[in-house]
Amino acid sequence: MATVLVTVHCYNACMSICIGQESDLACINRVVTEAVMAWPMPERFKRLSVPVLCYSSEDFKHYQLLLYRDNGLVVGIAAWNAQAPVLTSMGTGRLLHGLYIAPSSQCLGYGQLLISKIATEAMETGADGLLVKAERPAITFFQRCGLQPLPAVDPTDYPYQFWYQLNQ
Repeated sequence: MATVLVTVHCYNACMSICIGQESDLACINRVVTEAVMAWPMPERFKRLSVPVLCYSSEDFKHYQLLLYRDNGLVVGIAAWNAQAPVLTSMGTGRLLHGLYIAPSSQCLGYGQLLISKIATEAMETGADGLLVKAERPAITFFQRCGLQPLPAVDPTDYPYQFWYQLNQ
């Protein structure tokens, strides 16, 4: 059973953010699949990316998955590592591993609400910020949310990294 962390009422609909469980994997991966298949990329690339980006029961050992529910339906997910600090040039952070919003629920602020919830929890761990390694189609979203791009220092660094500074 998922523990409700936040509940808000808007547009006469009940919305909540809760911790995902292994029993939610089908819903989680449905959102990931729908989001990836809506990316402005070649169909073949999207089809090949979905299995790599979907979550498995093994991922629950490493990440906390937060689910955004709208009228009980999972429409957004965010996976982050609350335990392992990540050292960056900006400070010690926590990795925001994945953020996916179903296409029919995009541009409604749900992604920002999930980031905000993770930021609150990350501050409680003593983190300075959140590190995001974005997929190319998500770069604009993270820029609009005010995340700071982190330049690649080494040729092997992930090219689309962002930093979300936490107010301590």
